[in-house]
Amino acid sequence: MKKMIAAIGDEEELYCNQLVTYLQKYQRKYLEVRVYSEKVKLEQALEEEELKIVLMTADFFSREILEHPKVIFVLLCEDEIPKEYSSYPHIYKYQQIEQILRELEKIAGEELEEEGQFRARKRGKITAFFSPGQDMLQMYTALGYAKIMAETEKVLYINLMGCAGFEELFNEEYKENLGDFLFYLRQKEKNLKLRFEGMIYQFGKVHYIPPVFFGEILSEANEEDYKILFRWILEETEYERIVIDFGSMVQGFFRLLQGCDKIYCLSREDVLTKSRVKQFMQCMKEYRDDHFMEKLEMLPLTQQCVMVATQQNMLQELEWGEFGTYLRTQFKGEQRIAGTGK
Repeated sequence: MKKMIAAIGDEEELYCNQLVTYLQKYQRKYLEVRVYSEKVKLEQALEEEELKIVLMTADFFSREILEHPKVIFVLLCEDEIPKEYSSYPHIYKYQQIEQILRELEKIAGEELEEEGQFRARKRGKITAFFSPGQDMLQMYTALGYAKIMAETEKVLYINLMGCAGFEELFNEEYKENLGDFLFYLRQKEKNLKLRFEGMIYQFGKVHYIPPVFFGEILSEANEEDYKILFRWILEETEYERIVIDFGSMVQGFFRLLQGCDKIYCLSREDVLTKSRVKQFMQCMKEYRDDHFMEKLEMLPLTQQCVMVATQQNMLQELEWGEFGTYLRTQFKGEQRIAGTGK
């Protein structure tokens, strides 16, 4: 497959080299990036090479550069966007590199996907659940959501809680769990697909990987371990939706959230929970990611929420019982959920 050639025009070479290193590490099969610290050299490259996308600072904007019609020009801005360049797509320079890549994909997406480049697959959706107050209903809420969505999509549920209690909950003895698969990924085993498929269990139509038994494994895994896990599932399986049930702030927590399409934050009306949710929101704002607030949805848990009482009726209660009915009401904004009138 022919690689797409991209360019970065910026006089700050150290910054550019760091950005290029990251971009080519995660998109080396589809992307080749060139750096130009001088405007004249970028002009020459546009004449001689088939550049598809150019990410550049305002200093590089000129008639000679912008006259190339088949190139996507993106403004790499530090703070405010100059009015004369406001019609061009833009990316803020000083933010998480992962977010820069994500925004670059979004800007270039439609054109590059048609050529089969930059993105190797049609991306599934990732929905995350988290409660700053470690609410006891979080796991049931995420399981209920997964079961509802599984009526119309192929869903994988991943639990990242230290003591999920699945052995008792589902009356199962698991020979392997998520911790084992993280190890296999780290070792780059050749039969990963078979390993993965051998670990999958089901409740209703939802597929799930048994959670780790020893919770400390979750803190021992680093940010890159989780990114590789999610990326592998998206690229190597056919799941249309991955539901991630975060039990705590694992390494790289907020950057992992940035990769999600939807984030549900559970809350209650008591003072303690409100204060913890407020701090969580403040932490999200520190990342200066405008998309965070677009993805985030608060999910209020009221006194009327009913705890699932017994293992025998759990699946039915989650889907059609009083608690399941409450969840359907809360998730009515989601597409294709049966029973919501959407």
